[in-house]
Amino acid sequence: MTTPCTAAGPASTSIGRLVRRWLTDSCPVPGAGEEETATRCDRLADAVQSLGILPAQDWTDTAAKLSVLTARLRQTASAADLDAMLSVLLAESVRDDVVRLSVAHSSEAP
Repeated sequence: MTTPCTAAGPASTSIGRLVRRWLTDSCPVPGAGEEETATRCDRLADAVQSLGILPAQDWTDTAAKLSVLTARLRQTASAADLDAMLSVLLAESVRDDVVRLSVAHSSEAP
């Protein structure tokens, strides 16, 4: 099973590299000290901010951004917060649609 900590898309674009780094930094590190945790949190915030600014170069970048959004929603949503959980499901659905449509579009290309 793929989890946000094990999933990694192509790192051939700026967005791909940021997403890969975000996924790595967002995974728990047993025994990490306060300073290391603070540094990782700063990198996570910087990466999310950069992802919000950088334009996607292709559908893969768009899907990668949606993967981070979905992971962030999962991290912040609680089972008691139905609206947040529904937002997670919607974001996952949109991400899956983007991937499906991009694959269909690329197979139609000459």
